[in-house]
Amino acid sequence: MLRTIDHIDEAILISNRVIELDPLNVQAYLIKGTLLLHHTHRTDEARLAFEKMEDLGVNAPALLADVSMAERDLVGIQKQLDRGSSDWESDIGSSYPYYQAAIAYLNGDKKRVNELVGEIMQSTPNVSFLKRSGYALFRGDMDQAIDSYGKAISERHNVAITICNAKAFKETVFPGFYTHPKYQQLLKEHGLDEESISKMRIPELPF
Repeated sequence: MLRTIDHIDEAILISNRVIELDPLNVQAYLIKGTLLLHHTHRTDEARLAFEKMEDLGVNAPALLADVSMAERDLVGIQKQLDRGSSDWESDIGSSYPYYQAAIAYLNGDKKRVNELVGEIMQSTPNVSFLKRSGYALFRGDMDQAIDSYGKAISERHNVAITICNAKAFKETVFPGFYTHPKYQQLLKEHGLDEESISKMRIPELPF
């Protein structure tokens, strides 16, 4: 909830407190890492959180690839792809191709992006609207990206909602998306714009 309503510092504080009390809590590292990745520019700290998850036995290639995306580091993304399907586990059917397309996008290879996205959509027709939004951004289709993101929110897609105001990540990887008037209007329609969430109140933290 704190993340959704843009109380990022408080959410990170709680994650750190949980980690202090339970250093083996994988979920706390996941939450801390994603907060740092999507809502701040502290990618080094996000990477450390995800690497700690791996130290605890949870493979996190997609999360680490996201960090490299935020840094626009093609070599870093490829390093995660090179780990092989066993490390990607259940992500191999959706996330793995996504990061292949991400490399082409960051490399400015529009032809390769279109080839990869076309292959993905043909082989995986049930791609989520959130992923469809990402693929549309890879292709440079802003209207389609916003339309798909809106459908993801309408379906109450948890991730789509919790990262809807993740402007640090969005503006680094997809310049112009977060600030686009149509996207801002979309957030306003769902009560998720910055003005609406600034009016929400939470209880004081007990520590």
